[in-house]
Amino acid sequence: MKARMGWVALLTLVPLVTSLDARAAPEATPPDGASVEEARQRFQKGVQLFHEWSFEAALAEFRKAYQLAPSYRVLYNIAQVHYELHSYVDALKAFRQYLSEGGVDDRRMQVEGEIRKLEGRVGFLEVIANVDGGQVSIDDVPVGLLPMKAPILVNPGVRRVSVNKPGFGTTARNVTIAGGDHAQVSLELNEAVATRAPSDETGKTAGKGDRRTERPRTAMWISLAATGALGIGAGVFALLAQDAKRDFEHQLSMFPTSKREVDAARSTLVQNAAITDGLAAAAVVSGGLTLFFALSSGGKDPARASSAPSHAGAPTVRIAPTLGGVVAVGSF
Repeated sequence: MKARMGWVALLTLVPLVTSLDARAAPEATPPDGASVEEARQRFQKGVQLFHEWSFEAALAEFRKAYQLAPSYRVLYNIAQVHYELHSYVDALKAFRQYLSEGGVDDRRMQVEGEIRKLEGRVGFLEVIANVDGGQVSIDDVPVGLLPMKAPILVNPGVRRVSVNKPGFGTTARNVTIAGGDHAQVSLELNEAVATRAPSDETGKTAGKGDRRTERPRTAMWISLAATGALGIGAGVFALLAQDAKRDFEHQLSMFPTSKREVDAARSTLVQNAAITDGLAAAAVVSGGLTLFFALSSGGKDPARASSAPSHAGAPTVRIAPTLGGVVAVGSF
């Protein structure tokens, strides 16, 4: 508690300058009066939030104040908030930026002491891989491309180190880093293997043959199912037509009978007979298609056909369904 309240006391003593420090950004455009006033209000709100231990909200206000009116003095506050959040890497970077942008006031020695302390709390990680140009990420946050010119600063703990590059698979490792450690991680990227069609003519022909065989085989089973359904339907209506014929003959043999009853029996007979004929004709057509597809597919597995030795002149026999039975088709 005493250490944290000490940080708060230091924060409240840091003034927000009302003009851009020329040494911090010599080519930047000085902020206007409205920006400076908003930056002052943001800064004061950040101090208040820090007093309330709302560190993430305070950090957002300090960053906004620095964006509106860049001053190296605000970096001191930003660094201290990062320290409270245990983000030692960001705190170290902010303190270093504080000195590089003009921190030559009476707080310089204090900041240099904080930098030395933080350098003992962060880890230094060197990442190498078998290919250059890979994107290095720490905990899924990109930090640069290989080869890295300097070790990567990381917070202590378990860190996920990954490298990815187009054309290669992503490689990752978990590394435990303690404060002050200088570790090296070596990752190996394997070239991604793309699925490509066979380059030789034999492979191309085989691939096309497989597709051509698969389509007729599927169509054959569909046509066979349709033939069976149509045949069953034709049989059912044939029975109905027989019943209608007997009913019609019965009406003719009855005495007395009426013309209306005879016409109704005749109409039922004609209707059932017509449906039977139609279904039978459709079954014949479907059976012919089934036979055609069966002959097209050859009834062989392409993979087995390509690997098995061919026997010229060997007799082959195939059974194909037709309307009213089956037929043997083959060569001898």
